[in-house]
Amino acid sequence: TVENNILIFTIENKINQNKNNLSLGTGLGNIKKRLDLFYHNKHEFSTNIREEIFFTYLKLNLAWW
Repeated sequence: TVENNILIFTIENKINQNKNNLSLGTGLGNIKKRLDLFYHNKHEFSTNIREEIFFTYLKLNLAWW
């Protein structure tokens, strides 16, 4: 959603326990670096795992563009 030049993006994905997941979070690290480069202190990004669900939250201040 976008309101008052603030974009809020959330996503939830069920974690597949049957897969052999060897991910080291490289993709998440790259996202964090790119957000820091493009949005400096104008963003919030967080991830969390609860009850086999992976949650992602992203908030961008679009006003400074």
